[in-house]
Amino acid sequence: MDFLVGEWRQHPVQDVVSLLSQKMLAWLRAMAVDAEGIQDLTRDDLTAFNETVVDHPNVRYFSVAGVGRKGWRATSRAFGPLHNITSLLCGERNDGLVPLSSARWGQATEEWPVDHGDLAGVDMNFPFVRPLHFNVYAHYKGLVGRTASPSAQTNGNSTLR
Repeated sequence: MDFLVGEWRQHPVQDVVSLLSQKMLAWLRAMAVDAEGIQDLTRDDLTAFNETVVDHPNVRYFSVAGVGRKGWRATSRAFGPLHNITSLLCGERNDGLVPLSSARWGQATEEWPVDHGDLAGVDMNFPFVRPLHFNVYAHYKGLVGRTASPSAQTNGNSTLR
């Protein structure tokens, strides 16, 4: 997920997003969404981020990747064009914005049948209704349970691994 930026590998999608970012920002601002961070999603910015912010050795990292919805339409209508661009540029499954290989970080990656909005708990086809095709909240609760379990603790201290 995007709560902690993982290593968005060298895909041209970031640069496409950067080119579109001013128009996207204007649209998102009109929707009262604070999305200034979109401007920082270029390959150069993410390479610099990953060189500066290193993984902590006592933390166990894992990730969640949206790989598109099941059925004939992989994403909500809002992510349809970006899903197609990402598929063409990267040649792999994606959530309508992030390719699967870019979402991988850490020891394990869970693949969920959702688009980028669904990962945030929003069905962009029906913005005021949470996604009905996949219960992201229950799955996030499961992730929290995994990280908070005693077996996920380090030996001798309370640092989550």
